[in-house]
Amino acid sequence: MRRFGLDRLPGHDDVPYLDIWPDRLRGTGIEWDYPTRWPLRPENSLPVAGNRPAIVEGLPYERTVYVTAGTSHNTRPRVLETMVTALHGEGVNVVVTIGGNGDRARFGPQPDYVRIEHYVPQEQLLPHVDAVVCHAGAGTVLGALAHGVPLVISPLATDQFDMATQVADAHAGVLAGSGAPSWHGIRDAARLVRANPSYRESAAAVTAQVFAMPPPAAILDRLQAFANRS
Repeated sequence: MRRFGLDRLPGHDDVPYLDIWPDRLRGTGIEWDYPTRWPLRPENSLPVAGNRPAIVEGLPYERTVYVTAGTSHNTRPRVLETMVTALHGEGVNVVVTIGGNGDRARFGPQPDYVRIEHYVPQEQLLPHVDAVVCHAGAGTVLGALAHGVPLVISPLATDQFDMATQVADAHAGVLAGSGAPSWHGIRDAARLVRANPSYRESAAAVTAQVFAMPPPAAILDRLQAFANRS
């Protein structure tokens, strides 16, 4: 403690909690262990300048849906397969990332509007998609909404269930079942998100909130001032 110039630790209620979750996604009626919350912009989720990724070139349809199960559930049986086949015949391009340890062969032959790749940086891909079908992982949710892209969410484990509920409550996406994705649930939710522009409008409202959050440099200055005061 003294190494950092502090004579004492601040009181529990005064310790700042750095929170990258935008207000529109925060659950209501929750008592936080650290009540002093400092919003912090999630910089690694924001759009970046870059070239259009090759995986979206030459696709036949006007709209594109991105399918992912992140890096922890990408090899879980029948998850990505169900998400992909639910979008067959829907008149949309389907771009899928399966992770470095994913097996393309598990998907079998696919139509020409489906592209499967091990990895594409999502900040390069998200500007070119109209919806994201996913497992409600934090990185995917924040990334999609930082780009104003609505979600179809089927949570699989842990805090994904809470995040899925928060997205649905914010009207920034549609919950398509929990525990395991269903073919009909994914298809119906994807149709609803594409047909109803209010989901994209709500996603854009979250985007605006993300960009309004203080950047890391501002928080560093504030932390320094807090440490000096403490």
